[in-house]
Amino acid sequence: MVGALGSESVRWQQAIIDLGGKIDVIVGDVLLASAFVSYVGPFNKQFRDDIMKNYFIDFFKKNKIPLSDNPNPLVILTDEATIA
Repeated sequence: MVGALGSESVRWQQAIIDLGGKIDVIVGDVLLASAFVSYVGPFNKQFRDDIMKNYFIDFFKKNKIPLSDNPNPLVILTDEATIA
């Protein structure tokens, strides 16, 4: 069992490196995901995408709130297996 956990060390170190690169945008990404759930969750995809692009993301840019290059609230709210 200890040997099996030892192999996880490499994966954990990579996760730390990946998360370290996102530290500057995590607050904006989580705030965007919160706004998504609170305000546009019940609407259809086309309307949600429109609000996200034309209102939320523009608001963040105008107010200099850092976001990921291609912000997607589903990435914050779920994992890759659920999205697939």
